[in-house]
Amino acid sequence: MTPQESHIRLLSLCEKKQFGSAVKLGLELVRIYPTQPAFWYLLGCAQSELLDWEGAARSFESLLERDERNAVGHFNLACALQRQDRIEDAIAHFQRSIALAPQNPRAHNNLGNALFKHGRVDEAIASQKKAVKLDPAYLDAFFNLANSLKAARQLSTAISICEQLLQRRPDHAPTVSLLLSLKLQNCDFTAHRDFDKLRETLGVTEIAPPFTLLHFEDDPHRQQVRARRWATGAFDHITPAKPRPQPADKLRVGYFSVNFHDHANLFLTSGMFAHHDRQHFEINAYALAAPRPSALRDNLAANVSAFHQVHDLSEGDIAGLARKHGLDIAIDLDGYTQNARTGIFAHRAAPIQINYLGFPGTMGAGLFDYMVADDVLIPPEMRGFYDEKILFMPNTYQPTDNSRTFCETLTSRRDFGLPEDAFVICCFNNSNKIGPAEFDIWMRVLSKVDNAVLWLLESNALMTSNLRRAAQERGVSPERLHFAPRVSQAEHLERHRHADIFADTFHYNAHTSASDALWSGLPVLTVPGQQFAARVGASLLGAVGLPELIAETQSRYEEMLMHYAIDADARKAVTAKLAAVRQSSALFDTARYARDLEAGLQQIVLRHRAGQPPKDIRLPT
Repeated sequence: MTPQESHIRLLSLCEKKQFGSAVKLGLELVRIYPTQPAFWYLLGCAQSELLDWEGAARSFESLLERDERNAVGHFNLACALQRQDRIEDAIAHFQRSIALAPQNPRAHNNLGNALFKHGRVDEAIASQKKAVKLDPAYLDAFFNLANSLKAARQLSTAISICEQLLQRRPDHAPTVSLLLSLKLQNCDFTAHRDFDKLRETLGVTEIAPPFTLLHFEDDPHRQQVRARRWATGAFDHITPAKPRPQPADKLRVGYFSVNFHDHANLFLTSGMFAHHDRQHFEINAYALAAPRPSALRDNLAANVSAFHQVHDLSEGDIAGLARKHGLDIAIDLDGYTQNARTGIFAHRAAPIQINYLGFPGTMGAGLFDYMVADDVLIPPEMRGFYDEKILFMPNTYQPTDNSRTFCETLTSRRDFGLPEDAFVICCFNNSNKIGPAEFDIWMRVLSKVDNAVLWLLESNALMTSNLRRAAQERGVSPERLHFAPRVSQAEHLERHRHADIFADTFHYNAHTSASDALWSGLPVLTVPGQQFAARVGASLLGAVGLPELIAETQSRYEEMLMHYAIDADARKAVTAKLAAVRQSSALFDTARYARDLEAGLQQIVLRHRAGQPPKDIRLPT
């Protein structure tokens, strides 16, 4: 065939979506005609369709060696690099493409996505705004812009962008989920009404982020369906490797997270890392996000066998590196939370993979062999709603750090705007956990107890105004709601002593916030629900030795909250009991927790090495 005939043939294969044949022919043609940019271009396009991003990148690089000012070539190369998480290189080629063809909205949108992933949120917003301006019908750019605005905490503008998108396409499930998430963050209770109309479809027949939906309903079966649906869309195209580590003197464990900085999960796990048995375990930490200055991060690096900063590697390359390190177990600390890189586990980082701590539910993906839980979190009647085998910890699933210290500066209630003689109901949960059911109870208590006030963690100005308005609508003065700013961990722990009781949320309990309160000596009142996320409070209270603070129903929760509001002696008694049992409780025995977890990991590895399939493992109390 002549070069022209060859080009027509290769183009025809691509148009017919016969991409395997197109790649085969393309490779032959670039061997014969290596100087022809068109062959490299079509080969790269066919490789991209087959998700061979490394091959596509090589082809587009070869194209640009022959036609350096090809804007489409720079754009396609950037897309292939972006798919490999080579973000800095992708940004450079998107920028080069835009310099050559500044009116391409896709280039501006994709540049925005790459900048966002690189942590350059303000620049991402500027690029995505340019994409929207160039093409007002470009819905993906609208969605990405709203996401970036949310990250920049420009919440009102993000809501407006979502609403504009939904006017054009009301059934755009990702935007529906994002708008619900934004409303949750602002304590706009209309989100729950909106969700009620969508509960049968959102995440069930349509793909939607499982983490957001945990906050809307307490239904472990439906959450399992949503997790499976999400996983099918996200990971089915990845072919997992088959790691085969050689047995060594030490059991090799890798922990993976984007949150190795001043984050709730590292506050919980720091003590566990410090107590890991380095004689029998080789502990690796894989940092999946760009480094942030943090004393917690420095301590982690000092307390593990090896600390790997791998944020600039693709998910496949990170999994490959972990396999090269010979891990026996890979532990995901993020699950389906923000910025998680779950694809690492679709590639298989280790023969045994465990879902732990970050995501309070099943991953529903077939990626994870085990998850860490306890008998309270997953009672027998709920066992079928979790796809992983369960490592049942003997006291509670949650690690704690009993070396955490308090701020030495002594404060008074007046420093936080709290009345000195008030009964202070505290809930330092994130705003997205607060729903109308618990808020209604809090307001009823405030309406009956004149000196009661509610003390919440301040999230944003919209949250504050929405909740104050909601209080007024329920007959409670908005001035009786007080909001605490975010402060250092030591200051945060110290200020708990100004509250009388921590009132838990329902669908998604306090997790780290409950541990913070109990470690600070503040009793927590909870009511267990059905799903994992709704039973953490009961797990922690059982482990700290205060089961009497576990209400059987929401009605009983309200009765108990009223009881403690009006009975000062009861408050003093339960606070004194917490002070007496806190230090000796299982919840705050950090060293024992580390030994228990290690015993479970050893049992898991022994089963695997014996050729036995995963099964539920229950550690003795």
